[in-house]
Order: sequence, then structure tokens, then C-alpha cells
Amino acid sequence: IYNGIPAPPPNLKIRRQNLEIDKDDIVILCASRASKLKGWYELSEAVVKLKNPKIKLLFAGEGEILDDIKNKYSKFGSTIKFLGFQKEINSLISISDIICLPSYTEALPTILIESIFHNKPVIATNVGETASILENKLGKCGVLINANKGEELIKDLINTINSFMLDKFTSDKEAFEEAKELFSSKKMTQNYLNYFSES
Repeated sequence: IYNGIPAPPPNLKIRRQNLEIDKDDIVILCASRASKLKGWYELSEAVVKLKNPKIKLLFAGEGEILDDIKNKYSKFGSTIKFLGFQKEINSLISISDIICLPSYTEALPTILIESIFHNKPVIATNVGETASILENKLGKCGVLINANKGEELIKDLINTINSFMLDKFTSDKEAFEEAKELFSSKKMTQNYLNYFSES
């Protein structure tokens, strides 16, 4: 039985102008623990190598690599922003264009489910249950990339982000609606009731 979440309320406590982001910028959000296993280094490197001033990368989260990665990419402060722990994740999702989770390993990441409820396309490595969130019988809610690390992951991220910039990144409206149903709190409750009634 998959975990479900309630539909997020409208939430615009954080706006693009608060983060010095222009209306026509392409915002990529990565919200996870600041860990090497979450692919933060590779995603940062991919964005730097793209050399596109309209791309803004937001990292939300704390962890053991935060100080190191902030120092390493401090000169790219107008492109890569490290926001630390954030309570207003739904606000950050709402101002973003792409949600990216390039993890080496995952279970059933809530950030991806939250992104689906905001109709935001996702780029994620094909690990854990990410495929079950992003792909269903009605289509795709984003792009799954190979569960690589290092240079291979950087290359995959560059190619996928480039596809988005060239309008080759497609997602299916019907797939989002199906995913919202599959991962709703209502569906989760019904699944548990069915399970216990059959026990």
C-alpha cells in the first residue's frame, strides 16, 4: 500500500522575487537531505556545465555536505542557491518549473508525490519507487534517468535538462490526474480499509 498525501493548499509564502528569480527563468528545485547519495554534486555540476543564465537551481535541505558544496559553488550564487531547511516546500514547488531528484537510492520520495499534486514535471533517477510515481497507465509525469553516479549522472542530467529547455520534455496531463488519485490520502485510507476487511 502506497503512502498518500492530501492535496496541498494554495501556498505562495515564497515568491520568485523573494529569491531574486525572474519570471522567465527556468527554476529547478532539488529538495532532499544534503548528502552525496542524493546527487547534489552531480546536479550542481550539470547546471554549471550548461552555462545557461536563465537556469536557476534551488537546493532545499540540510545535511553533511551542505557546507562543502556551498563553498565549492559559491561563485555561482546567481545560478545555484542553497536555501537550507525549508518548511514551505509546497511554496518552492509552486514557483519551480522542474523538480529534480538525482538520488543514488530512494524509497518512496514524498517530494515527488507533492510535485505531482502541483502538476510539476520531474526528473529523477530510476531507483526505489520513483517509477511508480512518475509512470502509470495513462502516461508519464516526468523523465526517469539511469541510476548512475559521477560523470554518467552529470551527462544524463545535462541531456534531460537540455530537452526541457528545447521544449522536448513532455508530460501527460492525464498521467498527473491518475497519479494524484493513486497517491491521495483518500486512496491510501481505502486501501487500508480493504486490506483489514480482507484479513
